Amino acid sequence: MCTNTTYNYVIFGTGDYYKVGYYDLTQCPNVLYLEHYMQTIRNPFVRLLTRVTFSQKVNKLFRYPFSRFTFKHLLTLPFKDNKPLCFLYFGNVYWTTAFLVDSPFFNYLKKTYPDAKFGMYIQDIVARNPHLDMPRIKEQFDFIFSYDKGDCAKYNLIYHPTPYSAYPVPQDDAISESDVYFCGKGKDRYPLIHAIYEQCTAQGLTCDFYLTDLPSNAPRIKGIHYYSLSYIENLQHLVRSKCVLEIMQSEADGFTPRVWESLFYSKHLLTNNASFMHSPYYRPQFSHLVSADTDTINEWINQPVAPMSAALQNELSPKKLIEHIDIILTKH
Repeated sequence: MCTNTTYNYVIFGTGDYYKVGYYDLTQCPNVLYLEHYMQTIRNPFVRLLTRVTFSQKVNKLFRYPFSRFTFKHLLTLPFKDNKPLCFLYFGNVYWTTAFLVDSPFFNYLKKTYPDAKFGMYIQDIVARNPHLDMPRIKEQFDFIFSYDKGDCAKYNLIYHPTPYSAYPVPQDDAISESDVYFCGKGKDRYPLIHAIYEQCTAQGLTCDFYLTDLPSNAPRIKGIHYYSLSYIENLQHLVRSKCVLEIMQSEADGFTPRVWESLFYSKHLLTNNASFMHSPYYRPQFSHLVSADTDTINEWINQPVAPMSAALQNELSPKKLIEHIDIILTKH
């Protein structure tokens, strides 16, 4: 069931991971979720002109050519009623560069829909996106959410955990079963990931690790895959494993997708996030600390993981995010 809201929502999202996370909203008549800015354009000629309008190379020579035409055709709204609109932007590089930083399309929307509300949801730590000018963003938007409690305290943002949905993962039996699974960027955490891989394999466990974005001088360990997977491929590997490894990036203070994956797909979680043990998502039998439980992994990894409750699944759904926003907007 989709939530009945005061507003209709246009979400400028992305595909891959977020396509899965926001899957619950795809059938909601009060929400238009956009994986790509040209998603609602069907005419090939209009798509071509729109691509030229937003081309970074073209804009170095001519500022937003054909915009008087393309802006009018960029969005086809599917809503059957006349509820006011709320435009929700993801605070990532894709949307902040293409549609906010010096882009007239944002102002076009504000002029075209003068009663609409505009919000942003930052789903990565602010420090990782140099395009986020926080003082300017606060002037442009009616509300700003973040998944990270540290950033919420630092920048006076509204906290909401990253939404997730029960996505039907296509099964791939060609993928071998494993004991411990990790897929993510190495960055400054790769030494710990390497150490856990070696510790687990030394205990006779089968590890399925995919690691990217390492420094050029970082060592490569035989058995680890140093390339990326699409998010659907990631889930196909994850469902063939018993345990998901979570290693937090430095300065992050929120829950990563590995927590939701472990809950939604009934997997053990091995994490270095000690604060997780005090969260409502902690389940003592199935949540394990790297520092305390890696040595005893053979004692718990084969224990079947109980499915998460329907109430918790509902609480993490992106429908709850829409409800949260609607409550904020209707209070003002």
